[in-house]
Amino acid sequence: MDCKVQVWAVDISEFKLWKNDNIKDDGLIDSFLPTKEEQDKVRRYVREIDQIRSLTGKILAHYAVCSTFGDTIWGDIRFQVGQSGRPYLAKPQHAFDYNITHDGDWVAIAFARRPSLQQSPPFFTSIGIDVMEVHLPSFEQDAESFVETMEITLTESERKWILDTQPEDSIALVNHQGVSGIEYQNAQESERLRRLYTLWTYKEAFTKAHGVGLSFDFSRLELAMWNRHTPQSSILSIQPAQSKGNRDVNASDISDTQNCHFDEIHLPPGEFHRSVYLGKETIKGGGTGSGSILVICSRKDELQVSQVPHSGMTASQAEKEGLVKMWTLEELMVKSKECMNGTTKAG
Repeated sequence: MDCKVQVWAVDISEFKLWKNDNIKDDGLIDSFLPTKEEQDKVRRYVREIDQIRSLTGKILAHYAVCSTFGDTIWGDIRFQVGQSGRPYLAKPQHAFDYNITHDGDWVAIAFARRPSLQQSPPFFTSIGIDVMEVHLPSFEQDAESFVETMEITLTESERKWILDTQPEDSIALVNHQGVSGIEYQNAQESERLRRLYTLWTYKEAFTKAHGVGLSFDFSRLELAMWNRHTPQSSILSIQPAQSKGNRDVNASDISDTQNCHFDEIHLPPGEFHRSVYLGKETIKGGGTGSGSILVICSRKDELQVSQVPHSGMTASQAEKEGLVKMWTLEELMVKSKECMNGTTKAG
């Protein structure tokens, strides 16, 4: 049985869900989601972009199941949520695991067959995925203030690695005649943000693969990214819990750091931001035109030879290696409609 993890990433930057305020969703939600519970979850979001992300994630989950198990009927698929709050496939009862993430211009899913139902959610999870757009939040003054805001999730060594950065681009700039201090500062600022978001996405993917997510104290998890270029180095470690507080009640026994493999993909800005067309209306709360970091964590029974990649790969590289499939939302909806109508097989 092929249990290889598949990753799909959907660019939602050009899609406007509501075409007319009087029509509302044009029936998209009802047509793609077979249960009122799923439909209501999407409509519960106030912002348009959040409804788009929620709907896209649910379509991805349905299509992934149909793609994995060819005899599945779209309308028969049911998902439930485990005790940890992590969704899982409840019907049909197939050995299947998946995880969804979204931020900025992207909604992504990682999924795979599992060897047996005994290793299926909600009791066992094996895949975690997280995507974050690399940009400074509007409420932060600079990267240093952002690190201070996020320091509760960092170890002291991680914090030092972020703030003491001397990015290669910046070094090249200051050694080049005529380069201004502002250019150096901008390069350094960008590198600090990249490092902070890299740590965050790795931690999110790791804890989601264990089915705990934000219930885990992120400052207990240290990623020694400063050692990632050292051959066969183990950069992942977990510190013992200091207390049995609520933050760690579901995560006190996580210790298997060596059976995880990570993949890191650098996604470009969405097509909306890459296009040269003028007069397009942005979706409030959508992407900012910055690139994103996508991290996948896969748990397996055996120890991993390559725990963490030396550096992330571009989306085009990941596509060539078969690690990720890139979609527009329109493409996903067209293929899903064909699958629902039985006019073509998923895939």
